[in-house]
Amino acid sequence: MEDHVTQWDDYSIEFNKKLVYQCRGDWRQLDSDEQEIAALWKLVVDIYNGGFEQFFCNWGYDCYWCAMRGIQRMGFTELLELLHITYTDVFDKFREDKRLKAYWDIPQYFNAEDIKKLDETDQAFYGGLGKTLCEKACAFYRDDLKKTAEFDYIKMWDGMAGGYYLELERRYNGDWSALSEQGQEIAALWKLFNDMGNGGVERFFGSGEVCCGNALRGLENIGCDTASKLFRRAYDGLFAKINSNQTLNGEDGELMMETDTTFWDGLDAELAKAAFEFYY
Repeated sequence: MEDHVTQWDDYSIEFNKKLVYQCRGDWRQLDSDEQEIAALWKLVVDIYNGGFEQFFCNWGYDCYWCAMRGIQRMGFTELLELLHITYTDVFDKFREDKRLKAYWDIPQYFNAEDIKKLDETDQAFYGGLGKTLCEKACAFYRDDLKKTAEFDYIKMWDGMAGGYYLELERRYNGDWSALSEQGQEIAALWKLFNDMGNGGVERFFGSGEVCCGNALRGLENIGCDTASKLFRRAYDGLFAKINSNQTLNGEDGELMMETDTTFWDGLDAELAKAAFEFYY
């Protein structure tokens, strides 16, 4: 017997990944199909984990409507009506409630009927509607539409790694030792990408020995040999000179130019993909 829930999770999580990292949570940056798939991933995961209440309070109206649109497109009328009635009876009355500051403020105002309705909905989902949804969603989006998640890995990497560097700067005041070893690598590699786009390898090497050392270790761990060899060669030839304000000669200039142009001539995307997949 096929496990459609697992199949759906394996397929749809890629679209949620794109929403979180490439789009930074902005639903508008996904197309309609992608919105529905990401919303349905959240719906399935959250209802199975904590019920319809958890799904709605975690993600709110926009995500709910994207999921409902997808269920309607699949023609799954039974589930569409169940969730619509539950939303209307339990959540819609709170849309303009001035007492609320966040979606998770809603449950404290539930009455007995609200709790009963949510429980009935959850039990119906657990009792078979959830599995049927996953089967229909796989057939519709994966098999019929053949929808695939297309990533811009440079944006994906920036979305994942940028938070580590911000944490380093804002929370730990630049103290690299406050991060885990993996966190150090991620933050340093984010700095590498940022500096390469705003001054090149010369600027990156000006970040200091600790940052550069973490980045070089990360490059080796990722297994992107082209990038690792490129930056190791540049580090060995340029780092000491740049940080001691020595005058660079013509060969130094050629090495900097070679490093910068090689990186932005496609190696950036290769490295971003390798880094994202390694650390994700």
